Amino acid sequence: MYFKKISINNLNEFQERVIPQLPNESLTMPGVMPQWHDRLIKILEIQKVITELKFEDIATHVCIVTMPPNSELPIHIDGGISKAALNIPLLNCNGTYTRWYSSTETPVSQTHHGKGTYLGVDRECCQQIAISEMNSPCIININQLHDAHNPNDTWRILLSIRLKNYQF
Repeated sequence: MYFKKISINNLNEFQERVIPQLPNESLTMPGVMPQWHDRLIKILEIQKVITELKFEDIATHVCIVTMPPNSELPIHIDGGISKAALNIPLLNCNGTYTRWYSSTETPVSQTHHGKGTYLGVDRECCQQIAISEMNSPCIININQLHDAHNPNDTWRILLSIRLKNYQF
């Protein structure tokens, strides 16, 4: 399985309360920002979601994921111990997507903009096999080849709670 849509009680209220608490400098920096974990995990609304979904034992860290307008990420498998992520839309997520792929290549270690390493493949060797719009909370499989696509003219910002040992 590649993704599972889930419900979060009072999503609009969650967004309204969390967005003002985000570090302003993170909102226009592209990428996954785990450096904000210590600040984000203290936000009561985030703690409540982790508790309500019974993810206390499998949540490894909380980060902000941003995408510039009109962009897509390389096709990749995320590194680390987390195999899934609960992605919660915060701003401008309508019409943005996570897509999963099969490939004729074996993924190899690569670096994205000099920041982090991941396992990646050339797009030309891939075929899309699943897609999910990121406009509602979704647990996504980050242990399978995937990318993200933001075809809009605005920055996409979502909250990502990384999960170890999650079973789809």
